[in-house]
Amino acid sequence: MNPIVANAKLKLAVLKNEEKEASIKLSRLFLEAQSLLCPYFDDIDEVKAEEIEQTGDDILAIVNHLKDLKVKIKQIERDLR
Repeated sequence: MNPIVANAKLKLAVLKNEEKEASIKLSRLFLEAQSLLCPYFDDIDEVKAEEIEQTGDDILAIVNHLKDLKVKIKQIERDLR
């Protein structure tokens, strides 16, 4: 097998694994955000605004990372054809 093709396949496998891990982390963050968002509160101090904002920032970062991974994976798959 051509070493360039083997290297591309290895990189593709690594990127797909990274995509899967990021997707799992994104699911966990959605669950975390759900637990933080409670519309029923007695005191304004019970609202965890900073934690909600941090979780939202983490979700945004992972979504952008997943978009980048998707582009890289498509490029490698196209190169392997």
